[in-house]
Amino acid sequence: MSERVEWQAVSFGEQVLRYADFTDELASGETVSSATATCTVWSGNDANPSAAVGAPTIINNATGLAAVAQIEVVGGVLGTIYQVVVQATTSAGRKPIKTAYLAIVPDAP
Repeated sequence: MSERVEWQAVSFGEQVLRYADFTDELASGETVSSATATCTVWSGNDANPSAAVGAPTIINNATGLAAVAQIEVVGGVLGTIYQVVVQATTSAGRKPIKTAYLAIVPDAP
């Protein structure tokens, strides 16, 4: 199952963190072992869209029942909208997916 994650737009040149929460995908006692983020151009032009985001970091809460993939936005081309597909691998071997759209916008004057 793929679910959409809402991400706010990022100002051009800004480096920020965005999150994909997999808590609702986990069974009791299950955790997220790893995650990948694949970034493609949804609208606009960027010859190297994978450079717009860094590798995800997994954040587990103290009980180990919730997991969030933290993705750093490290670049992007002004005016481009990216589709970022975050796929987790759970301790049970399942691979849930979250999809987000990331817009790179001009910094407000």
